[in-house]
Amino acid sequence: MPTLGTGADGKLRVGVSIDDGPVEVLTDLLTPAPNAADSQPKRDWNKAVEDNARTLTAHFPGVAAGRHVLKVWRIDDNVVLQRIVVGTGALPGNYLGGR
Repeated sequence: MPTLGTGADGKLRVGVSIDDGPVEVLTDLLTPAPNAADSQPKRDWNKAVEDNARTLTAHFPGVAAGRHVLKVWRIDDNVVLQRIVVGTGALPGNYLGGR
Protein backbone atom coordinates (compact mmCIF):
# COMPACT_ATOMS: atom_id res chain seq x y z
CA MET A 1 0.00 0.00 0.00
CA PRO A 2 1.34 3.50 -0.74
CA THR A 3 3.05 5.40 2.02
CA LEU A 4 1.40 8.46 3.55
CA GLY A 5 3.17 11.59 4.66
CA THR A 6 3.73 11.90 8.39
CA GLY A 7 3.80 15.72 8.51
CA ALA A 8 0.84 17.97 9.12
CA ASP A 9 0.47 18.71 5.39
CA GLY A 10 0.43 15.02 4.37
CA LYS A 11 3.08 15.53 1.69
CA LEU A 12 6.06 13.33 0.94
CA ARG A 13 9.14 15.01 -0.52
CA VAL A 14 12.36 13.63 -1.89
CA GLY A 15 15.13 15.51 -3.65
CA VAL A 16 17.12 14.41 -6.67
CA SER A 17 20.13 15.98 -8.33
CA ILE A 18 22.68 15.21 -11.00
CA ASP A 19 26.36 15.49 -10.07
CA ASP A 20 26.75 18.68 -8.02
CA GLY A 21 23.76 20.39 -9.62
CA PRO A 22 20.76 21.88 -7.85
CA VAL A 23 18.37 19.62 -5.98
CA GLU A 24 14.96 19.18 -7.62
CA VAL A 25 12.39 18.54 -4.92
CA LEU A 26 9.67 16.06 -5.92
CA THR A 27 6.49 16.35 -3.86
CA ASP A 28 3.75 13.78 -3.59
CA LEU A 29 0.40 14.30 -1.92
CA LEU A 30 -1.93 11.34 -1.58
CA THR A 31 -5.25 11.61 0.23
CA PRO A 32 -7.00 8.35 1.15
CA ALA A 33 -10.26 8.04 -0.76
CA PRO A 34 -12.59 5.66 1.10
CA ASN A 35 -15.57 7.03 -0.81
CA ALA A 36 -15.61 9.50 -3.70
CA ALA A 37 -12.38 10.43 -5.46
CA ASP A 38 -13.42 14.05 -5.85
CA SER A 39 -9.96 15.64 -5.90
CA GLN A 40 -6.65 14.96 -7.67
CA PRO A 41 -4.88 13.75 -4.50
CA LYS A 42 -7.72 11.22 -3.97
CA ARG A 43 -7.55 10.06 -7.61
CA ASP A 44 -3.77 9.76 -7.19
CA TRP A 45 -4.35 7.66 -4.08
CA ASN A 46 -6.65 5.28 -5.97
CA LYS A 47 -4.11 4.90 -8.80
CA ALA A 48 -1.28 4.30 -6.30
CA VAL A 49 -3.33 1.58 -4.58
CA GLU A 50 -4.15 -0.06 -7.93
CA ASP A 51 -0.46 -0.07 -8.95
CA ASN A 52 0.91 -0.66 -5.44
CA ALA A 53 3.36 2.09 -6.39
CA ARG A 54 3.68 5.80 -6.94
CA THR A 55 5.75 7.30 -9.74
CA LEU A 56 7.44 10.69 -9.48
CA THR A 57 9.35 12.21 -12.39
CA ALA A 58 12.27 14.64 -12.50
CA HIS A 59 13.66 16.34 -15.59
CA PHE A 60 17.23 17.54 -16.02
CA PRO A 61 17.46 19.40 -19.33
CA GLY A 62 20.88 20.22 -20.74
CA VAL A 63 22.79 17.35 -19.14
CA ALA A 64 25.66 16.38 -21.44
CA ALA A 65 26.26 12.80 -22.56
CA GLY A 66 28.58 10.78 -20.39
CA ARG A 67 28.87 9.41 -16.90
CA HIS A 68 26.98 11.19 -14.11
CA VAL A 69 26.07 10.68 -10.47
CA LEU A 70 22.40 10.70 -9.50
CA LYS A 71 21.91 11.79 -5.90
CA VAL A 72 18.74 11.15 -3.92
CA TRP A 73 18.10 13.40 -0.92
CA ARG A 74 15.86 12.36 1.96
CA ILE A 75 13.68 15.31 2.88
CA ASP A 76 10.70 13.65 4.58
CA ASP A 77 10.41 10.44 6.57
CA ASN A 78 8.41 7.51 5.20
CA VAL A 79 9.62 7.77 1.60
CA VAL A 80 10.29 4.32 0.18
CA LEU A 81 12.42 4.23 -2.95
CA GLN A 82 12.05 0.99 -4.88
CA ARG A 83 13.22 1.71 -8.39
CA ILE A 84 14.99 4.40 -10.39
CA VAL A 85 14.51 4.54 -14.15
CA VAL A 86 16.83 6.86 -16.08
CA GLY A 87 16.34 7.76 -19.72
CA THR A 88 17.39 10.33 -22.28
CA GLY A 89 14.04 10.40 -24.03
CA ALA A 90 10.66 8.78 -23.64
CA LEU A 91 10.73 5.99 -21.10
CA PRO A 92 10.06 2.45 -22.28
CA GLY A 93 6.39 1.54 -22.60
CA ASN A 94 6.46 -1.08 -19.89
CA TYR A 95 4.61 -1.27 -16.59
CA LEU A 96 6.13 1.03 -13.95
CA GLY A 97 9.49 1.05 -15.73
CA GLY A 98 10.05 -2.66 -15.07
CA ARG A 99 11.30 -5.34 -17.38
